[in-house]
Amino acid sequence: MEIKLIKRELKNGRTSLVLEYYLGYTLGANGTTRPKRKFETLEYFLYTAPRNKAERDHNKINLEMAEKVKAKRLLAEQNEQYGFAVPFKIRTNLVEFIRGMVEQRKDSPGNWGNWDSMLKHLIAYAGTETTFERVDRLFVEGFRNYLAKEARTKSGTALSANSQNSYFLKFKAALNRAVEEGIVPQSPAMGVKATRTEDVHREYLTVEELQRLVKTDCSYPVLKDAFIFSCLTGMRWSDINKLTWGEVQEFDGGTRVVFRQKKTRGLEYLDIAEQAVRYMGPRGRADERVFTGLKYSAWHNLALREWCMKAGITKHITFHCGRHTFAVLQLSLGTEIYTLSKLLGHRELKTTQVYAQIMDEKKREAVNRIPEL
Repeated sequence: MEIKLIKRELKNGRTSLVLEYYLGYTLGANGTTRPKRKFETLEYFLYTAPRNKAERDHNKINLEMAEKVKAKRLLAEQNEQYGFAVPFKIRTNLVEFIRGMVEQRKDSPGNWGNWDSMLKHLIAYAGTETTFERVDRLFVEGFRNYLAKEARTKSGTALSANSQNSYFLKFKAALNRAVEEGIVPQSPAMGVKATRTEDVHREYLTVEELQRLVKTDCSYPVLKDAFIFSCLTGMRWSDINKLTWGEVQEFDGGTRVVFRQKKTRGLEYLDIAEQAVRYMGPRGRADERVFTGLKYSAWHNLALREWCMKAGITKHITFHCGRHTFAVLQLSLGTEIYTLSKLLGHRELKTTQVYAQIMDEKKREAVNRIPEL
């Protein structure tokens, strides 16, 4: 068995990382040999022609991660070939394995909630005693079909297409982690596609609404500062909550936040405006949190909505709406979508394009305001 890491340039300026498995050869009727190969496209990619330090750092990290996956795949293949594989690993309890992954996400309540819901549906589908021995392609497809046809929300309604997609992708991510930890040689979910997502309404604030919020008192001042900071930077709650002063640096006459995204693990270099800096308050120690006392709880969520209502805003605003607000305001002020994608730390441009759709809707609303002549 031989495994090579190969690079395939794509048309979008990126390079895909692919593992090529050499499986020997077949002998043709005329005596010719043909190599047997299979390919595995990894989730990591490189910028084909990196244009700045952030993209070069991205390439370095992703290449290192790809090499680690290659080493693990080779070890798994060798263990299987020579009979060194530990037989009890595949008897690992599926639910307990994923529960461990869920617990690792408790610092990110929104993400934790989605993982926890996925696990509850998995238990409803397969019970609590399922081991990885039972998890094959039919099991994976069965779980996807269960989410689509049988699973129900707390109120008894069918899951939305977006919830189905989110839960299934998390299940696939768990199986990929099992491969990395040597429990299974390859993911049984390879090639099984998730349910297509549907466009959802993303609530955001206008400049005028944001100005009203700034002038309105909030019962939790740190919540107000952190939310306005999100609106001005586009940073997620999970990244703002863990932000330390050591990640806030002076750069080229301005301020730059250098941090690793909690959601994607991508390293980000984010330049922030002076008015965003003011909401951070006085600088503390390098290991001290910038927004000390910021918490995720039902009380804080209620305080956010009460603050909005006091400012005369009746929209259903959550903390994540700060990120949406930043994106829509940037596009409305002329920022092109590729730059916005980098500011938001998106891996795929299509993730950012949903905000362009919002702008298209605003344009249609604008032209329809002309009264009947």
